[in-house]
Amino acid sequence: MIAIYAQDSMTAIMPLGHSSLADAARVYNCGDDSRYATGQEGVFSVHELSSLLERIKASDNEFITGIYIKAPCRGANTVMRFAGLCSGMLHTNTLWIKQLNILPEYRRRGIGTRAVDILLDYAVRSHNVRDVYLSAVEKNTVGLYFWKKLGFCESRRIEKAVFGEKLPSNIIIMQKTCSHSMSKEG
Repeated sequence: MIAIYAQDSMTAIMPLGHSSLADAARVYNCGDDSRYATGQEGVFSVHELSSLLERIKASDNEFITGIYIKAPCRGANTVMRFAGLCSGMLHTNTLWIKQLNILPEYRRRGIGTRAVDILLDYAVRSHNVRDVYLSAVEKNTVGLYFWKKLGFCESRRIEKAVFGEKLPSNIIIMQKTCSHSMSKEG
């Protein structure tokens, strides 16, 4: 598994550990709109998530990260609050984002945008990533708008049955080319 530790002043992404599995399971089980981001339909148990985590840990080119927001605490301390998940894979100079999902109570606060910015900066600096890809179901208009806002463009379309449906759905492959100048110094 690729262990990603990266952050900005408000948000951090780091490997998902067993201590965060209950929070992570909430991501999978927080409503119908989550199925687009997770690729899962129905209830997803902590045990199933633990199995997924173990499979990803055995892979050399995959990652699964928790997305955490930094919350002030007494004194100068900061508490990290679980806000979502991101997973994907790196191959040569290419990053595939498989999943990005923010818990409902943290949506529309810029956390997903910051997490993607942090991930892309990490991928460019640490793995020389040039191209980033993801897939989105055409029906997921909110997700498509989010990715387009971040500079992703439609690359191609495929038809595929998803979520146990008998008829295929239109799947949009989106792509973004990263330049090394987008990587922040430091």
